[in-house]
Amino acid sequence: MDEPWQIYYEEFRTRAEDVAERTYGRADEMAEAAHDAYEGTADLLVSDLDYEEEEALALAKAFARGVGKWIDEGGTDWEGLRERLEIQQQEWELMGDVPV
Repeated sequence: MDEPWQIYYEEFRTRAEDVAERTYGRADEMAEAAHDAYEGTADLLVSDLDYEEEEALALAKAFARGVGKWIDEGGTDWEGLRERLEIQQQEWELMGDVPV
């Protein structure tokens, strides 16, 4: 089964891939894709991985914030985003805030 960061990444990539090549309105559309991925990921964490809703929302929101920073930085390095999300999840696990 995929890790939560992988679920978010795939949800976001699916929604944002066609936007990534555009220049006009790109940041707004990428932010919308990040928000949609947040909602989709939270739903999957609850339904497929048995997360409590609050925990799923908190973790998915953390991923969305990380993606927001990535978008602000130009948002073109997809491999870098994968690494960032994986590290972000590891930090959550170390803090003990989210059962993964």
